[in-house]
Amino acid sequence: MIYSGTNARHFGMSKEVFVKRFPDGEIYVRLPEKPRGKAFYLQSFFPHQNDSLAEAFLTIDALYDNGAREVVLIAPYFPYTKQDKIFLEGEALSVKTVIKLFSSVGVGEMHVINAHFLKKPGVFRKWGMEITNHNSAPLLAEKVNADLFVLPGTGAKHLLSGESVICVETRRSGSYEEKELEIYRKPNVFLEDLDVKGKSVAVMDDMIATASTMAEACRKLREMGAARVCACAVHGLFVGNALEKLSVASEIMVTDTVKSPYSKVSVLPLIRKITGEN
Repeated sequence: MIYSGTNARHFGMSKEVFVKRFPDGEIYVRLPEKPRGKAFYLQSFFPHQNDSLAEAFLTIDALYDNGAREVVLIAPYFPYTKQDKIFLEGEALSVKTVIKLFSSVGVGEMHVINAHFLKKPGVFRKWGMEITNHNSAPLLAEKVNADLFVLPGTGAKHLLSGESVICVETRRSGSYEEKELEIYRKPNVFLEDLDVKGKSVAVMDDMIATASTMAEACRKLREMGAARVCACAVHGLFVGNALEKLSVASEIMVTDTVKSPYSKVSVLPLIRKITGEN
């Protein structure tokens, strides 16, 4: 049986867990039906990452309390994946903490889609958890009409392969700046050797958050003579003024791991493959 959280309702393939909020802000969940044997819990953790995590922990524990033999987590967008390294002394390794919390409520197997900290697709063992990272970038590539796909940075090189795919170097310059409790470094994208004049180009990344890297790549490609530039990503978070930055792009295209007006490709085929449903 498949149970969905509030950020996964749009997939329309599972039993919806009833969720409400008490006046003091605490979350209440109730299962629509008792589980039988193995249960899948489907939740995408954006927006409101922290609330959706609390909802997930409560729901998974309730599934076990009501008879589930095993609970498998399916997270099309998994949170805290950019906090997978320690840069400054005293920092929390946040993605590790979140994974250990899922272990603590009984999850032994997770399925994620293009999780930033895992980079390439495959099966991994991280902090005691078996995690399968699925790649949805080929689904995006099928939808985009482009002569050339540009992957910004080595972290994106596992998204696509082929003669029309080029991985370019990116760097972030300067020290970490803390402005209004936000941490930021300026991105630089190196495209000097590309011949894009008159071509349709798609810039493909695993996610668009603030869109700084994506917008910089799109801007440079337009200056170099590209006829059309599509900003593509698996996860479209569009934080802050990201969409304003992306006005340099001819088109914006993302999947529905996080539902938005720019979700033009669905990852539902991957979810159905995980659950064994046709």
